Amino acid sequence: MVKRVRLVNIRSHVDTTVEFSTGVNLIEGDVGSGKTTILQSIESALFGYEIKNMLRVGESSGEISVEFEPPLKVGWRITRQGVRGGYIVQDGSRSELAAGEIRSFFVKKFGLGDSPSLRSEPAIFRLAVYVRQEELKSILKGGAEVEELVRRAT
Repeated sequence: MVKRVRLVNIRSHVDTTVEFSTGVNLIEGDVGSGKTTILQSIESALFGYEIKNMLRVGESSGEISVEFEPPLKVGWRITRQGVRGGYIVQDGSRSELAAGEIRSFFVKKFGLGDSPSLRSEPAIFRLAVYVRQEELKSILKGGAEVEELVRRAT
């Protein structure tokens, strides 16, 4: 389970820490507030997708870290010159790893089964339920629209 995400100079986030609780979590906010960036940052940290493109405009460096329960942490330092690699902290031991090594670690850890599509394209929106902001209003109102949204999501 994802426990915490920290974003420093990542797109719309200057210095943001998001704490997740056990069970279902709802990320809500205005358009452009960085909801999708939180999900993309988790995906980038785990699989190395588009890490170099996550840096906030005008900043020289940034960081993404994701902590899990049971204790496990993955993190990246990003600069204008590129990505210096990432790290995993497990059982109190920190390992500096390349993007491919981190991706392989999480593919194995989560039992995703390595495939050409998982290696080459983002998968988080296939592995999570994602509801567009305007559709969320329908869920909150209830009724037949909710049933249709749930059917499409599942």
